[in-house]
Amino acid sequence: MAKCKQCKVEVISTEDKCPLCQTPIIGKMDPIFPSIAPDIRNHNLIFKIISILGLFASGVCLIINLVFKTKVFFSLYVFLSFLYLIGFLYITIKKRENPCRVVINLVTITIFFIVLFDLLTGWHSWSINFVVPIVLSVSVITMGIMSLAGNLLVEDFLGYFLLTILYGMIPLVLILTGLVSIVVPSFICIIISFFFLLFLAIFEGRNMKTELKRRLHL
Repeated sequence: MAKCKQCKVEVISTEDKCPLCQTPIIGKMDPIFPSIAPDIRNHNLIFKIISILGLFASGVCLIINLVFKTKVFFSLYVFLSFLYLIGFLYITIKKRENPCRVVINLVTITIFFIVLFDLLTGWHSWSINFVVPIVLSVSVITMGIMSLAGNLLVEDFLGYFLLTILYGMIPLVLILTGLVSIVVPSFICIIISFFFLLFLAIFEGRNMKTELKRRLHL
């Protein structure tokens, strides 16, 4: 703390002299507010750089497609990959208030783009046979770990956890409709989803009923 030797008082001032007697102040004044380290992560700049690079790469690939008249219109795949990257970064960086919501959003856009890629490449069913069940299984397990070890409030994760489990039942629908030809990954995903649904029913049954009534406006 800065002090005035003449007045024998502590001085809260940014001046070099005492405001009472103009005697030079001894020592330095402690900062009134705590120092806050500047946020060096400029998210907007990152998005702008990635957007410019992604659009440039897509444009170059489009020119190559048009000039050489390639059979595979790969510029579309590059552009879709760029869109997925932007969505992924937006969700993980700017929409990270609730980690459970982040998982749901990532699963949604991942499944959408994976199925879209499969459709654009001639639909070989690799998306629903393998990738979709694996992504959904990982999301359900991740949500379970987060709810147990993340110190989250029940109202912060329960609704998203139930939605993730509901997503995990998608392979069951695909099996019943006959769209899936390789059922092992889908069965694993269904078993994992049922296991965590049973877990919630046993340990969070009352809260689960309350959350369902609130979500369904019952």
